[in-house]
Amino acid sequence: MSEADFAQYQQALINELKQRPQTLSEEASRFSNDFESR
Repeated sequence: MSEADFAQYQQALINELKQRPQTLSEEASRFSNDFESR
């Protein structure tokens, strides 16, 4: 992965984390992996 690709991926992830969930389903999906692994 090039440095430019990594920077683009990193920025996209940051933007996604800054965005508030619009529905309860979106909010729950952020944590679903935590529940499934237990």
